[in-house]
Amino acid sequence: MSFIKTTTMLVDTSVPMDSGSFAKPAINLEIKVRSSQFLIPVILMIGIFYLLTIRQGHRWGDDFSLYIQHAKNIAEGVSYNSTNYIFLPPYVGPASYPPICPLVLAPVVWLFGLNLTAMKVELILVFLLSLFLLAKVVREFLPENWQLALIALVGFNPYFWETKDSVESEIVFYAAVYLSIYLVLKSYEAIQAGADGLTRFGYMLATGISFYLAYGTRSIGIVLLPSLVLFDLIRNRKLSLPSLYAVGAVGLAIGLIILQAVLLRSDRAYVETVGAGSGNFLLDWMQFVLMNVPRYLTSLTQIWDNGYSKLARLGLTMVMSGLAVIGFGWQIKKRITFLELFVAIYTISIVIAPMDGGIRYLLPVVPFYIFYSLQGIRLLTEQQLFRATVFSKLALGGLAAVVVLTYAFGYSAYSFKEIPNGISSKEAVEFLGYINRNTAPNDVVIFGKPRALSLYTGRKSSFYPVVRDDDQAIWNYFRKINATYIVSGPLGIEPSEDEFLTGFLSRNLSHVHEEYANAVFKVYRISDIPDAERSKRSDEAAER
Repeated sequence: MSFIKTTTMLVDTSVPMDSGSFAKPAINLEIKVRSSQFLIPVILMIGIFYLLTIRQGHRWGDDFSLYIQHAKNIAEGVSYNSTNYIFLPPYVGPASYPPICPLVLAPVVWLFGLNLTAMKVELILVFLLSLFLLAKVVREFLPENWQLALIALVGFNPYFWETKDSVESEIVFYAAVYLSIYLVLKSYEAIQAGADGLTRFGYMLATGISFYLAYGTRSIGIVLLPSLVLFDLIRNRKLSLPSLYAVGAVGLAIGLIILQAVLLRSDRAYVETVGAGSGNFLLDWMQFVLMNVPRYLTSLTQIWDNGYSKLARLGLTMVMSGLAVIGFGWQIKKRITFLELFVAIYTISIVIAPMDGGIRYLLPVVPFYIFYSLQGIRLLTEQQLFRATVFSKLALGGLAAVVVLTYAFGYSAYSFKEIPNGISSKEAVEFLGYINRNTAPNDVVIFGKPRALSLYTGRKSSFYPVVRDDDQAIWNYFRKINATYIVSGPLGIEPSEDEFLTGFLSRNLSHVHEEYANAVFKVYRISDIPDAERSKRSDEAAER
């Protein structure tokens, strides 16, 4: 058996290039990949742009508050799960989140307190690391100029730019996932090259830890495990047991996952957030999956949002998606790699999960969606019909111009100073100040964003049961947790919630007293909570 040395790998010359070997994707044999002297400068340009455009505040979706609370607990050395958030299944979110993102944030919280800007700077640095890892993953598949195009398309995309102002787990998850994919690709490269036992053990150890880091950031990261096992079996091209590398990496990851469940938290909290509307979970789940398909297809258009024209946004999405299908199919035809399996299994998993994650759940695979789009372009431009023709040059130039214009118009729709209607708005600061000054430490506040309120005021806070035509069930919950205040707002963020809570309050004005109001929030003190018998007598009197 003889090998030839390329710039990035050893290729077994005894295996025909068109054979079914899974040592490396066949496309690797078509290109010469060299170290890019432009990669780091492009990534640094993206980083500078992100750092110079950090916006004040945070949007009102309050997932960030629980991550920061966990990070604060770690920094202060108190129990990880110690929060003032009273979890009410299936609303808002679980009682706790996975620990890796809080661990990443903890040093910044320890040094700077609840400084959102400092946390955003740290996450931007993690995002730059993610881009670097992404480039390392695709360098075996794309020539240098196409690698740079991919990094630029992802890094300068307005939607990815917007995520830099969210102190949440997405960016940390990118880094963990791309590191995991890179380690798998490098591990099989080393195995194919005949690496010794110690080197293989090192890759196995690193892969298992990286898999856990992905899971410990977002639980959906567990799809890496079956992806590796399936790829390992396909790679063998015969019915056999998985390799020692795959078994070891997956076994280590599972061990760490079990350790997390025992010591910190488990995914049972996510199960509690899933409710069956009809009482038949299987039926509701099937209906939800059917709705998820168009939901995720629609959410994908946000990547190409120009801020003005929905038709142009849809058109560009269709073009790029068509190219991605061509590129994905081409790669599978050439040779199935771990990357294709992960993208497929991850996408299927989020579609069938009984949760509406929207574009947030899609984002980790969006860079690969763009990657396959570029592969589709490469395939079409290399066909004899289009190669070196004026038409192909015009088509490619036109598509590039459309993408650049889409990004430019997309940015023009954003405010670059402060996140509108966010937690740092004048009304929000006044409201939180009122809660801090005018409520007692043992008060319990009902609020649509309970985790944010508990983080910034230290008060216990909970959501409310959304039970239509049964106000007493809502009051019963308030009695159970000793609720003392109800907050209406922030107006305009969740219109359906505003409508429901406003209706409930208007029907129960005799039991609450308005104590504070501004343009966005109203604070009501609960004067008394009606019991079921008294409520029944009141209803009968009203009917007479």
